[in-house]
Amino acid sequence: MWNWKWLVMAGGVFLLIVWPMVSSVLGGNASRLGVVSILNYQAPQEYMEARYYDPTGLTADDWQMRLFYNPWMMKFRMILDRYMNYFGARFLVIEGDWHHPWTSVPYHGVLYWVELPLLLVGLVTVILAQRRIWWFMLGWLLVAPLPGALTLDPINAVRSMYMIAPLIAFIGYGAWWLIDRLRTERWRLMATGGLLVVLGLSWFNFMQLVKHVYPVKHLSSSYYVGYDKLAQQALAYSREYNVPIIIEPSYAQPQIYVLFYGQIDPLIVQTEAEYRSENENDVNLPRKISDDIRFDNLNWQKYRHDGNIVIAGRPSEFQLDELPAEQYELTRIMRPNGVEIYYVMYIRPEAS
Repeated sequence: MWNWKWLVMAGGVFLLIVWPMVSSVLGGNASRLGVVSILNYQAPQEYMEARYYDPTGLTADDWQMRLFYNPWMMKFRMILDRYMNYFGARFLVIEGDWHHPWTSVPYHGVLYWVELPLLLVGLVTVILAQRRIWWFMLGWLLVAPLPGALTLDPINAVRSMYMIAPLIAFIGYGAWWLIDRLRTERWRLMATGGLLVVLGLSWFNFMQLVKHVYPVKHLSSSYYVGYDKLAQQALAYSREYNVPIIIEPSYAQPQIYVLFYGQIDPLIVQTEAEYRSENENDVNLPRKISDDIRFDNLNWQKYRHDGNIVIAGRPSEFQLDELPAEQYELTRIMRPNGVEIYYVMYIRPEAS
């Protein structure tokens, strides 16, 4: 018999959880989803010609292309390819997120090597055990990569975070199953201690990579390095001299850092923010988030003459030789390898 009371309550909780996502999609605000979803992808004509038409002599009207390489078959192939990436050794234990390397530790997957055999043992024993709770966990693991598999990125560690819980559960079950097979308490204690030692060494190696290799290999080239310092310095100049800010919207999305470090009231953003009408291959970027904070290309000639403003952007946008040193204050932001990536400048009014 169904317990309708609990069923209705569970359904209500489910609706509360999914309603923001549903309302975003139905309300037309899911521009990010529309850009990254494979379901909205259309292969360029140049790609089709280079990959299929020219080598085979076929055209889009031939039955082979219509049957085996129609848009929906190609999307299915793309989704399947991305889905299987999340269960491959390259992602799990070798390299991690190779498409967004700054989200992974160099030369290391999302699992320790010792966890891979434990995961395999856990999966096999769970399937053989035929227990309902473990079927639920297995279903969870199989569904978890879908948010990443349905997008254009070949791999995305952030979108695969739903895999964490079932992976840990199966690894833990595999370790328990192996240790429990040992006949005596002494052997079980020795096996547990040995496993903890190996995990400790794996953790130590992981932290060494984080501390010594990650900053050199990834932080020296990541687009996102320096945005925190850019936002903090621009806000500091603005508050000290009570002047507006213009930030060049290059690379990623600097408004996220400005909102965080500026502790700007969300109500101000909701009422005053203006966004670009065009969708530039991503979410709609803001033109401003308040009357004093704008994001636009830097008009150097205008700002150097008008003054009384804070501007931030790439060094190539600044012609320092055209401005007397006493007319500005400049902060240079660098990568860990010493390369300059951003300038933040307060320009004083031009002397009359």
